[in-house]
Amino acid sequence: MRKSKVIEMLESIKGNPEIKLWNGMVGDWMDISPELVPFDLVKMTKAYYIESCRLERCRDEKNWDYQHTPEELAELEKLYPKVNKWEYNQYVTQKRIDDKSYDKKTVLILQAKVKGETAYDRLGDISY
Repeated sequence: MRKSKVIEMLESIKGNPEIKLWNGMVGDWMDISPELVPFDLVKMTKAYYIESCRLERCRDEKNWDYQHTPEELAELEKLYPKVNKWEYNQYVTQKRIDDKSYDKKTVLILQAKVKGETAYDRLGDISY
């Protein structure tokens, strides 16, 4: 969500109520931390996605000279936005971004303040 949309949402609220974050994992509310944290999201570039698909096909057919047909290229172009979304991927290095295998964008994250509570589920404790 863009900053302008958040501001619009907050300005539409009557009065001056407290705003909290809902933690669905534990079914409880949390306060909002005062600082915004910059966070990098990445996604595969279209050229790298198409080349990766070509290399998979080369491997599958054991033919390293394989090239996509125009129809296959059109289908991959159509599929690209559906299968390549912005995500957190700790394994994408700056080198992969510099060599144009991945695109990067920085977003700001609202974080919850630690509440000092513990919830329990079948896997154990969840401290929040």
